[in-house]
Amino acid sequence: GDLKQDLTLLGGASFILGGNENGGSYKSWLGGADFLLKWKPNRHTMIEWQSEYFYQRKESPSGTENLGGFYTYLLGQWTSRWGAGLRLDYLGLPSLSAKTYRVSPMVVFKPSEFFQVRAQYDYLKEEGSRTNHAGLLQWIFTMGPHGAHPF
Repeated sequence: GDLKQDLTLLGGASFILGGNENGGSYKSWLGGADFLLKWKPNRHTMIEWQSEYFYQRKESPSGTENLGGFYTYLLGQWTSRWGAGLRLDYLGLPSLSAKTYRVSPMVVFKPSEFFQVRAQYDYLKEEGSRTNHAGLLQWIFTMGPHGAHPF
């Protein structure tokens, strides 16, 4: 909820349990937790920090696999139209398997309150594998009514 008029903290958790493709009594479960902290002192500027961690446990005839990871990003908007951010993804916690990480700087342009364009570069590295590079260009638009909250 709102910590102050210009500061919001949201949190969440999720969990799912069920059978998996190995059939029989083999189960899998997945759990996660996330938060979002957003400071918006006025209509044109803001800083947003969001993170999420997940953990998966999967049973199979060859044993149990454990896999976890997280992402975190920081996004800032310094004018009514421009912002920039950085995202980090990491896969391999607490697994002993190969670690994978991605670093993604981004730039955001908002021509209107309902439309934004985001350019992002991804540097992806998996332990023991080649490095991959990718570029993304997104058009994001919003439709319908929305509240007057500055969030």
